Amino acid sequence: MANQVNTMPYNRDAEMALLGCFLIDSDIAAELVEKLTEDDFYQESHKYILHAMQSVFNARKPVDLVTVSDELDGEQALEKAGVFCEETEKTEKREITKLDLYEDGLSGKPDSDTLRKKLLKHLDLPERLTSNALVQVLNTFLTFEEYKTAIEEITNG
Repeated sequence: MANQVNTMPYNRDAEMALLGCFLIDSDIAAELVEKLTEDDFYQESHKYILHAMQSVFNARKPVDLVTVSDELDGEQALEKAGVFCEETEKTEKREITKLDLYEDGLSGKPDSDTLRKKLLKHLDLPERLTSNALVQVLNTFLTFEEYKTAIEEITNG
């Protein structure tokens, strides 16, 4: 009974979604990046990403994928943030494209709006994302295989 430690509940997907929102919406980033602390995140890699976002924001640069990646690289924190670059020449990552969204019924089809909203809800992402923003967020947080699994779960489940 002595020395028990209570851990706050956390949600890895919610942490990823929040960081992703900062990358695609500068207004949200401007409002919240400075208010958060690394202690607000459970996952260690997310703490490094938040720290990089705060450094970029404080340098009055746009908080986006390029500037945050550069900041992490400058701090030699890419690996700590969960970004592994050592084998990029050997294994090319299969990117999710707008064509994938179309083929999977998330855009350009009669019921695409409903299916896209189901996917966004399933991934705990904001409901109002453009196709370009959705592709960027999906490629930031999911592999192509994880994306296809999510599509299968929302269409079959």
